[in-house]
Amino acid sequence: MPLRDLPVQLRNFIIYIIVLVRLITQRSFRSFQGEPLPQTRVTSRPSIPSMLGMTNLSQYRTAIINDRWVIANIISSMIGGLLYGYSLSFVGGLITMKTFVHAISPEWFEASEKAKTTNFCPYIDTPMALLSVIIPFSLMLGVVVATTVHRTWRPQVLIVLGLIIILSGVSMVWALPKTVGAIIALCLIGFGNGMIREVIPIYYIQKGPEHFSTLIENTYNFANALGPPASLVVYYCILRYSSDKKWIVAFKVIGVFALLLFVFVLISLKSVQEREIIESDRPFREIVGRYKRTSIFVVSYGLIPQLIGFAPLAFYAPLVFESLGLRDREPILASMVAAFCVFGFTILVTFLLIPFLGRRKVLICSCLVMSAQAALSKLLHSQKHHPDKPGNVVAIVIMLVTCAGYAGFSGFHGWTRHGAPKQIDRVMRATTNVMSLKLMVSLASIAPFIICAFAKSTFIIGCVVCILYIVVVYVFVYD
Repeated sequence: MPLRDLPVQLRNFIIYIIVLVRLITQRSFRSFQGEPLPQTRVTSRPSIPSMLGMTNLSQYRTAIINDRWVIANIISSMIGGLLYGYSLSFVGGLITMKTFVHAISPEWFEASEKAKTTNFCPYIDTPMALLSVIIPFSLMLGVVVATTVHRTWRPQVLIVLGLIIILSGVSMVWALPKTVGAIIALCLIGFGNGMIREVIPIYYIQKGPEHFSTLIENTYNFANALGPPASLVVYYCILRYSSDKKWIVAFKVIGVFALLLFVFVLISLKSVQEREIIESDRPFREIVGRYKRTSIFVVSYGLIPQLIGFAPLAFYAPLVFESLGLRDREPILASMVAAFCVFGFTILVTFLLIPFLGRRKVLICSCLVMSAQAALSKLLHSQKHHPDKPGNVVAIVIMLVTCAGYAGFSGFHGWTRHGAPKQIDRVMRATTNVMSLKLMVSLASIAPFIICAFAKSTFIIGCVVCILYIVVVYVFVYD
């Protein structure tokens, strides 16, 4: 069917996807290759053909014809990114489903219902708060293990092992949907995803076809960003069209992704050739001593942005949805719409704002906007707050814009490795992943208690953290 015969909305959506794909494959190539981004601001608006990269279509077509196996590599990286993004966020939907909570523990279900019917601070839903940090914690362990053994184990072996661990976790929750079974299943799923998260960049990007390395990495990151919205779509469909034990569908989706990735990994084995990888065998202490400035920057990236995450964690309370006047399935629907808005903002920040304005300006603006988000915690958790207040609209807008600011920190440009020597690329990647996940686990587990303890001081603490990171960005970021 010709494109012009499609409905207007569908045609515009297809054109939008084409634009995004071309942006992914063209606009951010230089940053992944370690070349500096433009140092001067672009004052003229680029033409549509140049943004789409039309001039290089024949080059890509020729390369794909000469190396057809690269298609399997691209699909594998896409499935791997989607699997990681989905697994990292799907627990949040599970703990909102009454059937799941009741299945794993009737006592936890009663505690959860009590927390939803009282003010947040007098009664904190501790079991659900701790359950939500299992995936990040096990992801961190998987990253550590994969980073430790990837020199002695072949990358494809680690990927297959990670997939087997994930499938074991899915089978565990299917066979034993109780407290112990659910906890073990989430640990296995997170651990396997952590191994895949660390090994896929080595397997496909460093050892795959060199002329497609940036395309493969962009595909992985794009799919990774799409994972959280995809998980919310699954939960909304479950709540809207099913009941009883249908929460198992959320785990089945992970199993399907894992099986697809396993198949394409086997298909793409022939295309992966060992390339010379520039990595240093020197001790970590010696590497840090030689590249002090870069190492400090990596440590700051692992610490400060996660501390800024304290602000959005202020919305952890179940009372936030009550404050916004949402009932029943509406919280999931609102979260799903917000996730897609954030995904769109991420694309905007990554491919338009950062290349045109530079990372320093975008990151500083993100910090300033994030400080405004901390101010909303007191408003939305106030007992005097009424769902019909006009301020709710402003609160929702600030929440969406603030979440979009995180694209400046973890966007597709990989700015932690920008301009860094290749000898410390692996050390930087592993350090960033481990430190970020570790702090994510800590903050997610203690956030409800901190919010209730500091109360009015939440806004002040959030502002101080944002100011600290503005200083780090101003000192260490140059473009």
